[in-house]
Amino acid sequence: LEEGISTPLPRPVPQLDMCERVPSTEVKSSQNSRIFDLGREEVGFLTLSLKTAHPQTLTVSWGEHLSDGHVRSVILDRRFFVYLTVGAGQTIYTNYFRRFGARYLELYFEEQVEIDYISLLPCPYPLTKTEQKLKNPLRQRIYDTAVRTLELCLHDHYEDCPWREQAMYAMDGRNQMLCGYYAFSEYTAPRAALYLMSQDNRKDGLLSICTPDKNDLTIPSFSLHYFTAVYEYTVHSQDKSLAEQVYPKLRSILSAFLSHMEEGILPTFLGQNHWNFYEWTDGLAGNLGQAQEKGYDAALNCLFSIALEKMQNIATILGKDDDFSPLKEALNRKIKEHFYVPKTGLFKNSKEGEQYSELVCALAILCGATTPDMIQHIAHTLTTPHEMTKVSLSMCCFVYDALLVADKAQYTPYILADIDRKYKAMLDQGATSFWETEEGEQAFDNAGSLCHGWSAMPVYYYHLLGECHT
Repeated sequence: LEEGISTPLPRPVPQLDMCERVPSTEVKSSQNSRIFDLGREEVGFLTLSLKTAHPQTLTVSWGEHLSDGHVRSVILDRRFFVYLTVGAGQTIYTNYFRRFGARYLELYFEEQVEIDYISLLPCPYPLTKTEQKLKNPLRQRIYDTAVRTLELCLHDHYEDCPWREQAMYAMDGRNQMLCGYYAFSEYTAPRAALYLMSQDNRKDGLLSICTPDKNDLTIPSFSLHYFTAVYEYTVHSQDKSLAEQVYPKLRSILSAFLSHMEEGILPTFLGQNHWNFYEWTDGLAGNLGQAQEKGYDAALNCLFSIALEKMQNIATILGKDDDFSPLKEALNRKIKEHFYVPKTGLFKNSKEGEQYSELVCALAILCGATTPDMIQHIAHTLTTPHEMTKVSLSMCCFVYDALLVADKAQYTPYILADIDRKYKAMLDQGATSFWETEEGEQAFDNAGSLCHGWSAMPVYYYHLLGECHT
């Protein structure tokens, strides 16, 4: 219970389903371990039945791949294993309190055991899928795998990934919610998540890095994605009540950013409790836990401009008199002044540097800091060979959206082909759910997730661009 609340709150989402045990196949054995394949990425509770002649302690590891010949159970300070003490004779065991996200389970033993089964009991959030038929076989596979990725990353709340941390982030959640509106027509989980985020209460007025989370860490840019998520929920669900409930929180977050501005522009946030992260690419990932110097990032300011626009849209829907357009217009002038480079016709990442990225140039279009000529030049540059830092899977949506602003008819084939290329590469490597980044398991010192909700965006674009048919 939260401090100050004397009675439990009603559960805002339905109970999870409990499914039959997933069949598992033994794929490798050695003197002291045996590895079992669940056939595809699964999320559920560990269940096993085995016999042993003497009491012993077993170790069960779980993971998404066998790149090292075994399940990778220790990655820096992360641990992906549990101990299980069993007595002589038969043990039948299921743990209903901890979900595993995995494809492979590895059982280590002190002396030989006779295994009847070791597997997971899936526990999905109850969803209703509308089957979609796509004419292109590859796109059908991509769509179906993206929908399954969404399913695997939603239980009691949205999860960035079911294997590594099972945490709810505002930016990840926005992608998942948007896709879910099309895949499931489901609004209960988004509403519960967005309301829960509104109850966060940091001293600096921003949203915590995850919800709920007592750690004093935030990603300022993710607080800005929250405005987009609330707006999209309101439009798709036709439910104004959430926006009305969280409107004070939206005002509070805006105030936190406005009070941080200097001469009409946002500097980065200092202190090790502020992670100036935008995406997992060079120059945009920030320096978590390292000493920082004040700077001015284009991505942060463009996202703030977009947040002001979404806030204006929400205010209009609710019939409020608030007018945020002067703030947005003034900020866009500053964005153009500090980050636009006439010589290149592009927007650079920071006021201090000379690095360019697809993400920042796309955000400049989306926030309205561009003229029609700028938009066409940037769109052409994005779709032809260039030296800008390429966008990651989580942020492809902003590039696609910017191209659609430039010319939907012209750039739809490019967007579809780009999705084909990126996602076919994962499928060709055996993916049964879509990855955190295109590097796969090797990313982040071998801790890359192979099931990440933010990468399910093809669901949205296939619907938007007319690829889906019921």
